[in-house]
Amino acid sequence: MSEDLAESFAKAFWIASVLASFLFVVQAPVGAQSAGARPADGVSLYNQKKYREALEAFRVQKQTATVLYYEGLCYASLQDQNTAKTLFQHIKQNFPQSPEARLVDTYLSTIEIQAPTKAASATPSEIKEASEEAARKAELSKLPDRVKVEYKKDRGLMRMKATVNGSREDFVFDTGAELTVVNRETASKLKFDPAKCVRTMTSTPRGPEPAVLTEATIEFGELTRKVKVIIMNLPVNLVGANFWDGYNYEIDEWFIRLNKKKTESNIALRPTVNSKFFVPFEQVGNLMQVKIEMNGISFPAVFDTGCQGDDISICPQHAMKLGLRSPYINYVERFDFGPIMSHHVPARINQGEFTLIGPELLGGRRFTIDRERKTIEFSY
Repeated sequence: MSEDLAESFAKAFWIASVLASFLFVVQAPVGAQSAGARPADGVSLYNQKKYREALEAFRVQKQTATVLYYEGLCYASLQDQNTAKTLFQHIKQNFPQSPEARLVDTYLSTIEIQAPTKAASATPSEIKEASEEAARKAELSKLPDRVKVEYKKDRGLMRMKATVNGSREDFVFDTGAELTVVNRETASKLKFDPAKCVRTMTSTPRGPEPAVLTEATIEFGELTRKVKVIIMNLPVNLVGANFWDGYNYEIDEWFIRLNKKKTESNIALRPTVNSKFFVPFEQVGNLMQVKIEMNGISFPAVFDTGCQGDDISICPQHAMKLGLRSPYINYVERFDFGPIMSHHVPARINQGEFTLIGPELLGGRRFTIDRERKTIEFSY
């Protein structure tokens, strides 16, 4: 679907698809001013062809037929035709008497879909998910391709400085945290919008704990993002996997080097199974789940850069299977992780749902996390 076609249908529903090559300035459909939302700013940005900025303006509005309609036009202009169709069919299903429903009838008769979708029966949650994914891609496209972040090792943790809502704070790099965490001490110094704070429960190695879910603007070096954060009772702040979303990263003794350049289609993928240098992982939410062996038994574990020390943090279910019972320290006689094998490894039982392994178990080896290939590469 061309950008011109999207603007043509925004002008008026009676313009036939054969006129799609002409450029029109979009006007709000009849009834837009009486809608619950006021999308005038978004419409203005759309007319200026600032589609991503327009989407940001529309997303804070009530999701009326008019707002959904213009969001669909923005996605179509950005060549995301599947999301556009999802939104348009949602209008037909939920706002059948609206002027926008008549507009999208003609639009849908001309749109070319790249892949089959379930848009005709899309639920509100599916609509939201599609919108959030498109927003994520649009946000990522504005970020730098490469970023270098300095860190310092401190008792097995990777510590770095970040600016949070304008305040300079200490953080720990933690791939085992699905969301970025701000502790209560730091949160008391920052300004958060109360309207965007939601009380919740979160899973930790100590078990479920109360927390507050909100948003913060965080800056590491040249990388600045607004992300969801959890406010909870921890001694440190954690920069979690959601902040690095969309990036591969290489970690050496001094820097975390981020790279979002995509793998070219003509480059053969490196081996990921039974490889001496590569260990595959599965994406579980934002976490990296790998396969390990303890005493010859295979277990799933989360590769967690925030896991302190050279011991294994074992969940109760895995500890029971291994016959480990001490609340203080246990020992795994043999530990295997890809090409790495260790003996007599200390292990502590946590109260969470995952077994965690940290980078100290790699014996100081430099490693690269490739989220496109879903591999952890070890340098020898």
